[in-house]
Amino acid sequence: MQLIESMTRSEKRHFRLFVGRNQASEDMLFMQLFDFLERYKTYDEAELLKKLPDVKRRSCLI
Repeated sequence: MQLIESMTRSEKRHFRLFVGRNQASEDMLFMQLFDFLERYKTYDEAELLKKLPDVKRRSCLI
């Protein structure tokens, strides 16, 4: 979230253009996640999982 919030409008635009050039952005889950995190200022995991059903919750084993 901090990275997305710290980006300028221009940087976000260039990121989207770069991603769009390389692949169809509608199919990329990370681009959907980027858009969601940019739109919602607070992180709400339940809302995220509801809006993006392709995102799966995983446990991190370190």
